[in-house]
Amino acid sequence: MKKNIWYKVKNFYEKLPFNFRSSLSNHLTKIKNNDPLKEYPCLNGILNKKISHIDIGCGVGWFVNSLNYNYGIKSTGIDFTKEAITRAIQIKKKMNLKTNFINNDFLKYNNKKKFDLVSSIGVLHHTKNCLKSLSIVINKYLKKDGYLFIGLYHSYGRKPFLDYFEKLKKKKITEEKIFEKFKNLRPGNDNINDLSWFRDQVLHPHETQHSFEEIYNFLKKKNFEIKYTSINNFKK
Repeated sequence: MKKNIWYKVKNFYEKLPFNFRSSLSNHLTKIKNNDPLKEYPCLNGILNKKISHIDIGCGVGWFVNSLNYNYGIKSTGIDFTKEAITRAIQIKKKMNLKTNFINNDFLKYNNKKKFDLVSSIGVLHHTKNCLKSLSIVINKYLKKDGYLFIGLYHSYGRKPFLDYFEKLKKKKITEEKIFEKFKNLRPGNDNINDLSWFRDQVLHPHETQHSFEEIYNFLKKKNFEIKYTSINNFKK
């Protein structure tokens, strides 16, 4: 019997969680040196100590722990990868942060609390049905007047990247050499972290791509007001 998408994705990340780093100290340095507002300026004016927040598919907890470290937000993260959650908790304890982590499948988790801000960055396009998963996230986790912050693969922007690596695979270039080419595109200083990005971006067993128009129309039908998109660098 063929393994389903859920099992393939879970097994893939159990081997090496996305954005994992070679040491705990490297994770700590990353959090201390990276203000999430510089990455996502659209959140300016939303982030404050009173806001409740959950990150869907939080991985090793960079966003959750960063929000608490920089802004004192008591964020929650949920992810089905045990090793990722273990590292997120290690970071939390080492930095004495007031964050909460749940090792569970966000689609199946029996959630009893809704949040002012729900984020899901680079996660939903790895589920069996992205738009159905997005609906579940909205209905299960988001307050009626809350904010939704999502990151999905853009169908037009993603294609040239995938085509480039697909050509390398067809030439039967070894995975090690393809990895070296990937590092040239995204130079880093942590080989384990580079490998986690390479696996996520190039070797992932399942993904879908989506247009802004598609997501815009989907959210408008659910009475969302679209504030920002990264396509135009978060300008209004």
